[in-house]
Amino acid sequence: MNRHTVSGKIGQTSGRIKEKIGDVFGNQKLANKGLAEQIKGIARQTYGDAQDAAKATLEHARAHAKAKQDRVHRYAAAESRTMRNEVRTTAENLQRRTHGVLGRFMESQKVLADQEKRPASVASTHGRTFHAG
Repeated sequence: MNRHTVSGKIGQTSGRIKEKIGDVFGNQKLANKGLAEQIKGIARQTYGDAQDAAKATLEHARAHAKAKQDRVHRYAAAESRTMRNEVRTTAENLQRRTHGVLGRFMESQKVLADQEKRPASVASTHGRTFHAG
């Protein structure tokens, strides 16, 4: 409840009292002033209620936006972790494949070097002939 709501309620009560006194004593002017004060109090209270409702709506909207923002941040963090894991897995797979290719290449280079060191008759005794190139 804000000051306008309280002031409006006080104005309505004061207006009812004035209207009753005016009716009891036959004073139409006082009764009319009392009624006018009640209407003014109703308007002031309604304005205060509207302010309270607007404030509550704003607070609700802010809380809702904050909750949504938190959900978006959590989603983004999860997606970021997923992407990092995918990149890491891809890099590890690439590293394994590269090591495999390099290992086979190094083995072939070793075989070629060994072949060059052996006499031609030794290389042909195994049933295979190795040619560089």
